Amino acid sequence: MHQSRACSADLQKAMGHKVKKHGFDFARPLLLALLAPLVIGASLTGCTPSGDDGKQPTSTNTGKGPGKQPDSGTEETFATEAEIAKYVEAQPDSKFTFPESEFSEARPYIFNQNKPAIGEKILKEKLEDAVKSQAGQTKLGQYCVRLGVSLWNQGPSKQKEAMKYFLLAQRIFYKQPQEKRPMPNWFFNAHMHPGLYYNGERKFALAETEWRKCVNISAGAPLKLIPKEWRKISLQQLSIALKGQGKTEQAKQVDEQAKKI
Repeated sequence: MHQSRACSADLQKAMGHKVKKHGFDFARPLLLALLAPLVIGASLTGCTPSGDDGKQPTSTNTGKGPGKQPDSGTEETFATEAEIAKYVEAQPDSKFTFPESEFSEARPYIFNQNKPAIGEKILKEKLEDAVKSQAGQTKLGQYCVRLGVSLWNQGPSKQKEAMKYFLLAQRIFYKQPQEKRPMPNWFFNAHMHPGLYYNGERKFALAETEWRKCVNISAGAPLKLIPKEWRKISLQQLSIALKGQGKTEQAKQVDEQAKKI
């Protein structure tokens, strides 16, 4: 436990200035990614993994279940067809107003005060307004990402629900014309969490897809949007996904890329 807290403190010290400077919606969850248990019994930093509360997580998505074999990569259904139609394919209803104040109000609870459940409550209370006012639009995708992070940061019991919102956000973002797409950090965030989830569930083929997206997104983004630490994490996690599929030569190449960052 002491080792875990020490590692957490070191990482927060190392990354804290970036969290405050950039204030992005993936600052907090990425710090969790550094601390979270990774598949095959390893962590990116060598720290003892811990959850949000400093205790050992009880998640089933650590990939360390006894005798658990790598999954074939079949994608789970996180959102129903009705939800996809409602969030992604529908048109905005002008009778509703996007809850901008709640969208902003929830943020510090999720990222600065370590009270993601409060952030979740605020966002869910106005979720229907967000969906109806911005159906299929970039702003709703961002709302979904922030709600997803609020769920994810509460630990394993809510991470599957979080996946629904990250994947809905992906669908919304990619349907936008180039000029209406969000900044790269929003795309990165929407792929990073599913990447962590799939690696943890040993669905390595799906994890590879998500982490390759992260690598490609970060390669084309300014450092002020996606700093080097996060680029390195993407490569390290991609390597885990490749090794899980027996793609050792590709993994070696990715490991070499990560060493250069």
